[in-house]
Amino acid sequence: MDNRKTEKYLEIAFIAVFFLIITIPVIFWGNQKERSIKLEKRFLNEFYLPADMSAITSDYTKDVESFITDHLGFRADFVTFTNQLRYKIFGADAIPSSERVIEGKDGWLFYNPQGISGDPIGDYLGETTFSNEDIDNIINQLLSIQSVCDSVGSKFCLVICPNKECIYGDLYLPDYYSQERAEETRTDKLVDRIKDTTNIDCVYSKEELMSQRDDYLLYYKHDTHWNKLGAYITYREWYSHVFGKELPELESCRLTP
Repeated sequence: MDNRKTEKYLEIAFIAVFFLIITIPVIFWGNQKERSIKLEKRFLNEFYLPADMSAITSDYTKDVESFITDHLGFRADFVTFTNQLRYKIFGADAIPSSERVIEGKDGWLFYNPQGISGDPIGDYLGETTFSNEDIDNIINQLLSIQSVCDSVGSKFCLVICPNKECIYGDLYLPDYYSQERAEETRTDKLVDRIKDTTNIDCVYSKEELMSQRDDYLLYYKHDTHWNKLGAYITYREWYSHVFGKELPELESCRLTP
């Protein structure tokens, strides 16, 4: 008798949990709309009424289905979890390339690795940051490298390359990203600490690249890397740090992207 009661209670509990799972996305309808737009790099489908009964076709029902799935609660979390699960089980190739690239304005493309290697978009938005402990650990490692270089009579110079989003994001990322640029990225924070607390020679050409971006194309539109003009700006700054001499300004060089 007790076993039957236990089984009955388990059945009731199972039904209750199942009902709760399928209703939670409805209860929290649309709670991650903005996150979903940023994550999926598109505007979500919206509901519309048909003009008349003849407009209720299979295409219309598909649009309604897309509207419902786009606005279910916790959609962004589910998409992120699915991508991470694909990556852990099958590797990076299991995540469609279209989900790792953001199509920006004027044909610009931006890398969005989705947890594969770094988070340039999270850095651009200020969502990804270094803790003080992280920065301390990085600086300690850099000081160790500098000590080794000093011991053999070599000069240590740290060169940090700004990512494409930080230089061109506010100009060419979609509007739902470009207006939310962080005032300070985690790299900015790290560089400031290095310069304030150590004697490490650090080259971080973000300001110079920003000042030249309107006059020259410094990064590839369809690639995450800088082109040779962007590289030259940083090389010029590095050369000045290491050799104490100035190379020609970019405008005096006959270079092409």
